[in-house]
Amino acid sequence: MVTLPIQAVFFDVYNTLLKLNPAPADANDRWRQLKKHLNLESLPDLARFQEANEIVIARHHVRARTIGIGYPEIYWPQVVKLAWPVTTGLSPAALDDFLFAHARLVHSTTLNDGAANLLGELRGRKIPVGIVSNAQPYTLRELEEGLKKQGLSMDCFRPEICFWSFESGFSKPDPHVFSWLEGRLRRFGIQCSEALIVGDRLDNDILPAQSQGFQTWMTAESGAHSPANGTGTLLDLSKTLATLGMLPQKNIR
Repeated sequence: MVTLPIQAVFFDVYNTLLKLNPAPADANDRWRQLKKHLNLESLPDLARFQEANEIVIARHHVRARTIGIGYPEIYWPQVVKLAWPVTTGLSPAALDDFLFAHARLVHSTTLNDGAANLLGELRGRKIPVGIVSNAQPYTLRELEEGLKKQGLSMDCFRPEICFWSFESGFSKPDPHVFSWLEGRLRRFGIQCSEALIVGDRLDNDILPAQSQGFQTWMTAESGAHSPANGTGTLLDLSKTLATLGMLPQKNIR
């Protein structure tokens, strides 16, 4: 079970803070409109667009593994420019907008139930909150958008303890990710055993975090079982932290 003290909390993004939803039904029509708007009509349909990107990603992974990076991460803007040189004519801002729009055609996201209340309470208690996510630049925009709809912002997170895989070139479950977190926590005088990692996957989040000495919470339906210190929804986590005296009971909803 989760035990005190908890001096810092780290969240995964997808299927933890953000719920991943299916692609919109009109994704292909919106893709054609997007290409026309940006004068990128030479790009193929969504499926073939991704096929070429996957070839570039596979080559990158091979090169990275030959130099000892066990869990390499790509940088999505670079991948797309290599796979589709026509996109190199876009300004950095236009490319960012294009890739964000593309991501919204592959999936949609909403803030998970209980996330807004939990983040707000942790911030109010001045508990450092970080991110540990396999992510791309569009992930930050998706998260920012979800938070904004709930009256929150990225200020919920301390930038110095946020791990975004695209910035580092490696990804979870690489043990270096959690070693990186440990090093950042030293600045606050916090031990791994005093920090909680919240994620949805045993392989990427829970087991590698536990091997580094972190406490863990696996997001799942209430009543599910896992090797984590705690398992359940974000609302369940809020209730657990309230029981431990970290959050006010009356605000848990």
